[in-house]
Amino acid sequence: MVVADGSNVFGTNLSGLSFEGQDVLWAVKNGPSTLYRLIRDGANWRPDGVGARTLNYRNGQGDPDAEAVVRTPDGLLVATERDGDDSGSSLLKVLRYDPKSTAKSQNASAEWDLTRDLPAVDDNSGLEAISWVPDSFLTAKGFRDERTKAVYNPASYANHGTGLYFVGLEDNGTVYAYALNQSGSTFTRVASFAGGFGSIMDLEFDPASGLLWSTCDNSCQGRSATLAITAGKFAVSATYNRPTQMPNLNNEGFAIAPTCTSGRKQVVWADDDNTNSHALRTGTLSCAAAAKAQADDGWQQIGAGMTSGVSGIAVLRRSDDVVDALVVRDNKKPGENRAIRVRIDYGEVGKVDAIEWPGELPVDLEAVEPVPGRSGEYIALASAGKGFRFQLEGTQLKVLATFQVPAGLAGDNYESFALKTVRDHLYAVWADRGQDARSSTIYSARLDVASSTFGKVRTVTFRVPYPATDVRHISDLEITADNRILITAASDPGDDGPFDSAAYVAGKLGKDGAITLATREFGRYPGHKIEALTCLSRSCDRILYGTDDEAAGGAVRIGKF
Repeated sequence: MVVADGSNVFGTNLSGLSFEGQDVLWAVKNGPSTLYRLIRDGANWRPDGVGARTLNYRNGQGDPDAEAVVRTPDGLLVATERDGDDSGSSLLKVLRYDPKSTAKSQNASAEWDLTRDLPAVDDNSGLEAISWVPDSFLTAKGFRDERTKAVYNPASYANHGTGLYFVGLEDNGTVYAYALNQSGSTFTRVASFAGGFGSIMDLEFDPASGLLWSTCDNSCQGRSATLAITAGKFAVSATYNRPTQMPNLNNEGFAIAPTCTSGRKQVVWADDDNTNSHALRTGTLSCAAAAKAQADDGWQQIGAGMTSGVSGIAVLRRSDDVVDALVVRDNKKPGENRAIRVRIDYGEVGKVDAIEWPGELPVDLEAVEPVPGRSGEYIALASAGKGFRFQLEGTQLKVLATFQVPAGLAGDNYESFALKTVRDHLYAVWADRGQDARSSTIYSARLDVASSTFGKVRTVTFRVPYPATDVRHISDLEITADNRILITAASDPGDDGPFDSAAYVAGKLGKDGAITLATREFGRYPGHKIEALTCLSRSCDRILYGTDDEAAGGAVRIGKF
């Protein structure tokens, strides 16, 4: 993070930012209402030759309290919360200006008064954020129209242009999506949703990632959130702290450059307080992170951050399209969660309940599996080969026994464990994950659950052709009703990715516990590190996947086999 303007160029109240291409940045401030067209000046941004442009309402009067700006195919759209000439009264208007005008004083060419359509707020807690999302993106993602209760259809809104406008209300942190009639002053609310924080200061849609960014000021410690369309609605996919080098500033403006340079794109913040005589600061955002987010269709976040991943998953109960699942996590330190219950309702994550692990805490749990014939019993396996057999009722967990899988090869790191009854004999199958040139080893043996003892161990080596780098050849495995062995493989270059995963049929478990390999790929999932899979039915026509995306947290998804 570095300062990106000259000393006292803008003063206080700079509140909104929006890129036009890579080398033009629009900015607005209030008190008085001012628009700037900024151009690059080395590592800094400075006003163009026109300098400050005064903004007026359409009638040429007033002092619109400009809080946010966005450059779109319709022009420059500015969100305002009051008339500075009549302070004390809320006036929630969106105003449109001509970006080609070089006039020092500019009247709005159109305005939309949203005051009566939005909750009543005081004059300093109104519209603070605005962004624009193209119709092509919204329809491709199946965005839901809350007015029609159907998938959004742009043809339903005459003269609205080619996208919807999203405005954020500071008072409640809610985002409202509008179709604005560009030929008049009418509008229609299409949807609304939580922005991720109690307050909201700016919105920024990043087409490269398909994410809508929501930012908060020093009242939220400078945090930001990304929102993605899931099941037709924008929902928070991740939250972020402010950059470590940045003080807790009153940042009210936020913009992301459209183009990557050397794998990163510029991010700009506007500080309303002009701290230390500077209003603009810049940082960078990884373009790999944007590519990852673009791959997130269908994934449901169940937690953000390093301790919220999914390393193993098992079905607790399934009824129609409602799934209750048990998730184990590979956490290692005291105080970090080891297991949760998750409800997935029609593809969406609903209730998430933490499970307290009594007594000795397992270290690095990597897999979990129901025990056939023993209702409510499960076995979880840690990476070093220690197994935990436990009973689960609701969120109450009771450890019944612990054991160690038979010794394998030096350096084995286990990420998978499955159980299958074949001809009245219970077999356990587990695998070392492998790493790049080192193949995975799959182990199988009969298991006596009551005594935690294993029979003769059989082995077979296995590797995948894809992913090709930083690859764990087996990150989890599952055995179907007809004894096919399904596996996932994952690429893990580090905590920030980029990740990649693929799913395979690896082979078949024989009646004597031997494994015959016959590899066939059936799915790829770029942008995620899948570490868990389980069948949702006897036929395994649908599979529940779980990811451990390290710094980006964990997610689940239902996919087809």
